[in-house]
Amino acid sequence: MSRHDDDKPDDDSGLFRRVMADARPLQQDSRAPEHKEKPKPRARFFRDDEKAALSETLHGDIEEIETGAGESLRFNRPAVGKQTMRKLARGNFSVQNEIDLHGLTVPEAKNALREFVSESCYRGHT
Repeated sequence: MSRHDDDKPDDDSGLFRRVMADARPLQQDSRAPEHKEKPKPRARFFRDDEKAALSETLHGDIEEIETGAGESLRFNRPAVGKQTMRKLARGNFSVQNEIDLHGLTVPEAKNALREFVSESCYRGHT
């Protein structure tokens, strides 16, 4: 009978010592590893892209920028006639008033917009 046959199956610590008997510690470097701060990741051409986009929006043709493919984007409700759409496209309307809805909830914005439109109609803004 070998000496391993006498081992009890539940003697894990003895088994571990025997299995690890030939193991030797690894050589360690006495210096602590250097930890260099990694640079924060950033897009390589981010600034150039931002400048190009800004320049394009400031100096480019707005219809060409918005469509890209040549067709202009238009939408109108059935209640808005073709003549009104033509006037809009030709720039026959000017801004007569404006409203800021930032920070409002949807119900608040709807009420504010109703009041704004009513007031604008009352003043004769078209």
